[in-house]
Amino acid sequence: MVARPNPPFALNLRRMLSATPERVFRAWTVPGELQKWWGPGEFTAPQVEIDLRVGGKYRIAMKPPQGDIVYLGGEYREVEPPHRLVFTWQWEGDPAVTLVTLEILEHEGMTELSVTHERFPDQRQCELHKEGWSATLEKLPRVL
Repeated sequence: MVARPNPPFALNLRRMLSATPERVFRAWTVPGELQKWWGPGEFTAPQVEIDLRVGGKYRIAMKPPQGDIVYLGGEYREVEPPHRLVFTWQWEGDPAVTLVTLEILEHEGMTELSVTHERFPDQRQCELHKEGWSATLEKLPRVL
């Protein structure tokens, strides 16, 4: 019997935003802007480092309402302002590396943001990240 690889686990979320693509892209790529909205629920991002170029790294400190800060980081694979951003995603201390693709498109006077996060090792991780992304993206319109 031949072992088959697990199917790829991915999520895709879309939001319509009342802001220009340039403003949306800036909210994702300028440390001070990202800090204003990043993190699900009551999480905050007290420290954000961004080297916005292909091969550049980012690192985000995420602080829950109670408990220790966790760190998330990765490397930019594609940087095409203001319409596309692709980066790896890795929680510090976790060997799993996933991939995030943002597509930011003008659509009938609004901006459509598409977030695709893929290459999860299992369905559970995919679902946990879907919950986190959904709660995080709820905060984005408030800063735009």
